[in-house]
Amino acid sequence: MQRLLAVIPTLFLFSSIFNLDITHYEKMHYVVPACALYLMYDSFKKEQRVFYVAFFISIVLFNPVFPARWYMDGGWIIPEFFFSIVFMVKILI
Repeated sequence: MQRLLAVIPTLFLFSSIFNLDITHYEKMHYVVPACALYLMYDSFKKEQRVFYVAFFISIVLFNPVFPARWYMDGGWIIPEFFFSIVFMVKILI
């Protein structure tokens, strides 16, 4: 279950590097924070502080309170790529 909850946001974040429609970003607003919340709890139980902080930051950045157009700017490619790698590394651990 943990690996599935890390794969899904990884796919959303990697695919958001390409210029997709607004519905992709709206779904990403809900999927990434929800999965990161569970993985943050799991990291807390396993005392993995780096992952705990990284997932907390991803929850803050990708929360559904902000409008989707905010994420469509070109400067968001780097954080999306970074957090997709964080989720991918969590799959391996």
